[in-house]
Amino acid sequence: MSDNLKGKTALVTGSSRGLGKIIAGRFLEEGANVVLTSQNEKELESAFSELKDLSGNVLPVQADIRDGKQVAELVKKAVSEFGSLDILVNNAGVFKDGAVDQMELSDFELTFDVGVKGAFLSTRETVRQMKKQKGGQIINICSIGSKLGLENLSAYCASKGALARFGDSLKIELKPYGIRVTNIFPHSMNTMGRDIDENSKERMRMIEPHDVADAILMVVTSKRYVQYQDITIFPYSTSLTKTEE
Repeated sequence: MSDNLKGKTALVTGSSRGLGKIIAGRFLEEGANVVLTSQNEKELESAFSELKDLSGNVLPVQADIRDGKQVAELVKKAVSEFGSLDILVNNAGVFKDGAVDQMELSDFELTFDVGVKGAFLSTRETVRQMKKQKGGQIINICSIGSKLGLENLSAYCASKGALARFGDSLKIELKPYGIRVTNIFPHSMNTMGRDIDENSKERMRMIEPHDVADAILMVVTSKRYVQYQDITIFPYSTSLTKTEE
C-alpha cells in the first residue's frame, strides 16, 4: 500500500466484477478515489462492500454507459464527490462467442454498444472535464484478439479493434490538452479466478487480471513527460501468434 495516487480520482467502467473490480481495488490501495460503475445493481453493491475498506475512497454509481444522459450524470457525480476526474479506464465489454453464421444480430449490436459506444460516451464526458483540468489519463482495455483475431469471437475482436483505433486517434487529438491515452492489449486472462495448476499447459497460456492491473498502475503513476502508447501483456511461454498449438 502507498499513496502513489492520493488525491487522484479514477472512473473504471464495468468495475463490479472481473478485471474492472481488480483494477479499482489496486487504485484504492494506492490511495485513489475510485468511482465504481455497472448496470447491475447487485454486483455493484457486492463490489462496493468488498472494496470500501481499502485505503482510498470509493463511490458506487449504477449506470448504463450506453446511455449518454446516464454517462453525463455519472461524470457529474464523480466530480461533485471528489472534485476532479483524473483517470478513465474503458474496461466494460461484452464477450459473445459463436460462429459468425450462427450469431444473433442482437448479440453483435450489444457487443459494440457496450465496448465501443459505451467507451465513446464515457470518454466524451470525461474529456470535457479533463480539458478543464488541463490533463488526465485514459486507459483502453483492448485485447490481443484485436491484433490477431480469434476463432468464434469475431464480434468481440472487432469491437476491441475499434476501441484500439479510437484510442490511437485520441492520442493525437488530446495531446495538446495534456491528456495521455494508452491502449492495453492483454492475452487470455484467468478472469474467473479459477484454481488452475500453475504447471499445467492451460495455466502457462494465461495471465492473471492482477498482471494487467500492475501494468495499468505503472502507466497512471508515471511522470507527466512519459507516454505509454501501447502495452501488450502475454504469458512468457506463449508466442504472439494465433497459430500456436
